[in-house]
Amino acid sequence: MITDKVMLWVTRTFFSRTAREDDWWNAYTRGDAPPDEPRRPTRSRAFILLAALGRKAPMLTLSAADCVHLEPQVSEWFARGATEAELLHALTGGLPSPVHCAARLVERRLRDKLPPERVLPGPRTVLRTLECGECGVPGTPEALLGGLCRPCRGPSPEPPVGPPGAVQPPGVRDRMNAVRAGLVPRSERTYR
Repeated sequence: MITDKVMLWVTRTFFSRTAREDDWWNAYTRGDAPPDEPRRPTRSRAFILLAALGRKAPMLTLSAADCVHLEPQVSEWFARGATEAELLHALTGGLPSPVHCAARLVERRLRDKLPPERVLPGPRTVLRTLECGECGVPGTPEALLGGLCRPCRGPSPEPPVGPPGAVQPPGVRDRMNAVRAGLVPRSERTYR
């Protein structure tokens, strides 16, 4: 940049962790850089475990294609509640001295040692025993109505018979006698 008094040089430095071609850099400096390539998809927990298996047991180093092929089987282990430590122990414990095909050995162990599905325990039944508030006899909550056992509650009243509001059998005779006593004889009735 040149002015009347001072000449200034402007430099720009670009840094990238991604190696790029010269054509890309030329387009970037012009201001019309092509969009970045899409990032590789993130790997699943199963893929990462399989890819790292060679660090635990070098004889079981797997290729990327083997990891993709075995990924669903490892995911099944995780779905059944297995931890990474349990899975690594099942795959690396007791290896034969020469491993001819690591992928087939791992596939066979994943299939043969698949743990059963873990069944969550149901709710525990709590047994409660209560005591009668009067005599202290133990009993179930259903037997101790109002906190008293049957003998302490006394005899239970008979349930009502008939429709609601009906006179119960022991009082029917007395009720009828009272109705008859309240009737006016025919001879004394007056008609309008």
